[in-house]
Amino acid sequence: MVEGAAVVEEQMSALFGEGLHPDTDILTAQGVQLGECKLGRSFPVYVNDVAVLAALREEEKRFRLVVGRRPTEQERSDFVVEIATPFFKKERGRVPEDGREVVAWVTAQQKKVRQAVSSFDLTFSPVKSVSVVWALADEDLADRIAALHHEAVAEAVAWAEEKCALSRRGKGGVEQVSTRGFIGSRFTHFDTRGGDPDLHDHVLIANKALCEDGVWRSLDGQALFEHVQAISGRYNAVLQHKLQSELGFVFEERVRDLGKPGVWEIAGVSEEMIDVFSSRRRLARPVFDRLVAQWVVKHGKSPSRQRVYELWQEAILETRDAKRPAESLYELREQWAQVFSDRVSIASQEEFAKVLTQAPAADSAVVFDADQHQVQVVDAALTQVHQRRAWFKKTHVDVAIAQQLKKFRFVSDQHRKDMHDQLVDFALEQASVRLEEGDSIDLPEGLKRADGKALDYRENSAVYTTVAHVGLEEAVVAAMDEPLGVVVSEAAIDGYLRQHEADTGVKLNAGQEQIVRAFLVDGAAVSVAVGPAGTGKTTSMKAVAELWGHHHGPVIGVAPSAAAAKVLEQDITVPCRTVDSLVTQWQHWKNQGIAASDLVGDPRWPVQPGALILVDEAGMLSTTRMHAVIMLARECGAKVAMVGDPYQLDAVETGGLFRTLVKRPGVAHLTDVLRQKTVTAAGDVVVDVEQTEAVTNLRGSARPHIVEHAVDVFDRRGWLVGGSHNEMIMAMVEQYLRDSEEGKTSLVMATTNADVRMLNEIIQHEFMQMGKVNHSHVVSLADGLTAGVGDHVVARRNTVLEHAHGVSRVYNGQTFIVTKIRRSGAAEVLDRVTKQRLVLTPEYLTENTQLAYASTVHRAQGATVDTAHVLMTPGMDKNAAYVAVTRGKWANKMYAVTDHAIDFDAEDAHLHHAGDSEVKTARDVVSTIFTRDDAQKSALDMLADAQQSEHDPQRIRALLLEGLARTTRDYAHYVVDSFLDALPVVLSDKIDQEGHQAMINQVTYAANHGVAIEEFLDEVATDLRGAHNPGLVVAARVRDYVDMCQEQAGENENKYLLPPPHRGADFELRTWLESARAQILGQEKHSAQTIAKLKDHGVNFSLLENPDDIVVVTDKPHSYNHDDENISTGYHDYRRDSMEDHEL
Repeated sequence: MVEGAAVVEEQMSALFGEGLHPDTDILTAQGVQLGECKLGRSFPVYVNDVAVLAALREEEKRFRLVVGRRPTEQERSDFVVEIATPFFKKERGRVPEDGREVVAWVTAQQKKVRQAVSSFDLTFSPVKSVSVVWALADEDLADRIAALHHEAVAEAVAWAEEKCALSRRGKGGVEQVSTRGFIGSRFTHFDTRGGDPDLHDHVLIANKALCEDGVWRSLDGQALFEHVQAISGRYNAVLQHKLQSELGFVFEERVRDLGKPGVWEIAGVSEEMIDVFSSRRRLARPVFDRLVAQWVVKHGKSPSRQRVYELWQEAILETRDAKRPAESLYELREQWAQVFSDRVSIASQEEFAKVLTQAPAADSAVVFDADQHQVQVVDAALTQVHQRRAWFKKTHVDVAIAQQLKKFRFVSDQHRKDMHDQLVDFALEQASVRLEEGDSIDLPEGLKRADGKALDYRENSAVYTTVAHVGLEEAVVAAMDEPLGVVVSEAAIDGYLRQHEADTGVKLNAGQEQIVRAFLVDGAAVSVAVGPAGTGKTTSMKAVAELWGHHHGPVIGVAPSAAAAKVLEQDITVPCRTVDSLVTQWQHWKNQGIAASDLVGDPRWPVQPGALILVDEAGMLSTTRMHAVIMLARECGAKVAMVGDPYQLDAVETGGLFRTLVKRPGVAHLTDVLRQKTVTAAGDVVVDVEQTEAVTNLRGSARPHIVEHAVDVFDRRGWLVGGSHNEMIMAMVEQYLRDSEEGKTSLVMATTNADVRMLNEIIQHEFMQMGKVNHSHVVSLADGLTAGVGDHVVARRNTVLEHAHGVSRVYNGQTFIVTKIRRSGAAEVLDRVTKQRLVLTPEYLTENTQLAYASTVHRAQGATVDTAHVLMTPGMDKNAAYVAVTRGKWANKMYAVTDHAIDFDAEDAHLHHAGDSEVKTARDVVSTIFTRDDAQKSALDMLADAQQSEHDPQRIRALLLEGLARTTRDYAHYVVDSFLDALPVVLSDKIDQEGHQAMINQVTYAANHGVAIEEFLDEVATDLRGAHNPGLVVAARVRDYVDMCQEQAGENENKYLLPPPHRGADFELRTWLESARAQILGQEKHSAQTIAKLKDHGVNFSLLENPDDIVVVTDKPHSYNHDDENISTGYHDYRRDSMEDHEL
């Protein structure tokens, strides 16, 4: 094969369809055996229990064996008709109309079964402005742009080959190995499925690679997946550089989403133009929704994945302005030119004309100079990475460096590439710290790679952070051990609790009391408590605030959002504010050179010596904010007490640290869920124990069997329904309106802004129809909707509004009812909670206000309502879902979207051989969500995980199995080679490669079953002179002998058997294997003994999916021969009680 040659259908079919050499048809015609054309193992052909597919698979095997080649398309079609027709008749009860109907029926059957992963599709698409310029440019300029695009694709693929063209070998794929590169095909497409310009290439990478040892294997898909963003970043950076340096285009950064990196577009291509040439999908979406709804009505179920894409294509065709889809690039250009003329404003057309007609000019961007810019770029890149995570890998840094380098020009392609690689290395080696340095396990050389790393090392597995960030985390953790020395006496606490019970008739439960005592008695600078949803943490916080305020200094409540702070203030009756406002004020004082000592007694600064900063929803604090609060408290001589839940939502910025804190000893936990209520037959209102147990299990466990039993509770109550996206939206709206009519407080939630907007729009329309909302005069809102009198709106930014009577503060999350629309466009509103009247300016309404009927799950955390309704979509994880299903006191209902999520930009090539699947059930969707945890992890937790994984019994077992396989293979080669040396030459010469391998296989089989075989080989060497292939005869005799020994000895329970030692064996490896074998056997024995003891204590293991996989771990080193009946860890840890151990 020649790189760059055009491919034909037969080559695609051989390589991607069957894992054969692309020229298999030519080679077999020249007499090459079909087996010699295989690139390693054939792709598996799955038939499940479909009888016709099994029959066809056997027929194709027979054809290949008899004829010695692949069947042609016609031959395959003929035997499909012949073999499948009887099956068709049996299923349909009639004779097929013709052969095409049979083939179509078989194709439909094939789509129902799993398909092998034969390839990976890398799609390279430039930023939209590049495609727009290419689409509207003259032919010469368009060709030059396309040529540079192809060059950028080639460079990105070459980089990917160098970094992630990897495979795996050994037991369980334990060893990652390099290959000689990708085999693939490139296809260039010109438009989206909707017909908008989109110059892009598909690079189809075959799932076959020739490894350095000469063996064909599958690619390591995980390695490729981890590098996808980096490959994309390289492509975009390379293309931008080429377009700048060779065609003179100027690029500018456009920030479209706050908190996300900007997009670099060609200057002169307006956002209006980009929007015009990205509109076909939006136009087709409502048509697609209508077609799906019609299909559901007709068939009584949601369409399969394949049918969903067919409906999308119908919607695309229906919205193409009644024009026939273009058949050539020329026709596409004609259409795009017409769109440009008809739909783009004159101003944008004139601006764009300069892009096409101006001579190449010098770019205003500066040329990159390593001495001047290296530190600046690396700092910016690491800041970008840390906006999303506390830790990172090399690929994360590569993407960020590519983004930052777009601000510069380079003198050549090589200069850009060298600087990119140099900066990545500098960022990792000089500006970052690796969380695990090397492997703490002393492995033998036989279990190491050539570079000295462990055999199971994975490329891009190294995890890094920065010194600054890990310093923040360590300072916060250390603060929990710092003594402050300010406490409230036990006697004072006892007296308060007695008085509280006498005054209210309510006694704090054990968890609430534990938090009070932990915060007030421990004397630490920082105290932490865990309060799951609905466990009554507010009661504990109010008690803490009152006791501290009475005995010590002031109490300041803080929360992540202004709305949460207002609620907290009402609940605990102390001044509360946002974390940001407190930290910002403190940083303002410090920037002015004012020290903490200068602020003592200053009424402008609330954090005085002896004060208590009470933090609510602490799990939502970013690491930087948490650190800032603790540091300002330390300087001011105050205490910090944080309450939160590590199993609810994270910080929007880098977080995860609260999960680290709650793992430490001494953290108090609330365990009794009080929010969910039910009414008994006698009419008494009591805690809904069944529901609280269910949500507790959904919160703490990701084990499928526990999740299933928890989901059962919702399903039995009718609180779990499923259907298409639109059906679930309408069902939520209907239930919300019914709840509202009944006077209940209700909340509808979704995870995406688009779904929240849809819910808001539909609910608003229904209220308008009922006459509850008047839209004779409206104001525009930030979500693109409008509001009239009677509408509920929510503020999305903190601000201070000035008016004739003074100023009014508006809080992010504050909800209002619109009472009047002024002629100026301002709106008079009524706070739904405080009943305060305010006037929102037109600017604030347009930029920072949305309808408030529906909410994102993130905004809903902390809310309590009568009934809650949540849209469960596949993109959710358990943390968001847990928040959503714990908002309601009387009912929490889940509406699972079961139809297939569609990639509206996907093309037919993406669907080829992808199979088809019916819709999932509501239970499938919900169970999957609650078994996925996407929570952030702190750098310290990643370090702990890395240290633990090095000694993980599963890892030791995997290395043990591979070591045993290697040792046994060496032993088998030694035994067979010794046997052959002793044979007469006349016999050994007759043993070919097949016979030699058969002997090795059977000696390996004997060793794996603990059968000593050396002496027996002398016996089987007799009577071989008449054998055509003595090796096969010996192998068969060895197998028979081993099976006989096994039968006589009975079932052999010995595990992880080492072969007998032999001359030349690797005794360093053997010594390690003996030690590892003892360790693993000891752990398995200990686990079995522990499980038996637990069973004796009444623990039911029937719910576990595979009890044999349990490994019991304690905090004490294992003593594998102990007889100690006490299997506890030696101390009582409330954290264990409330988190993981309850699952067992």
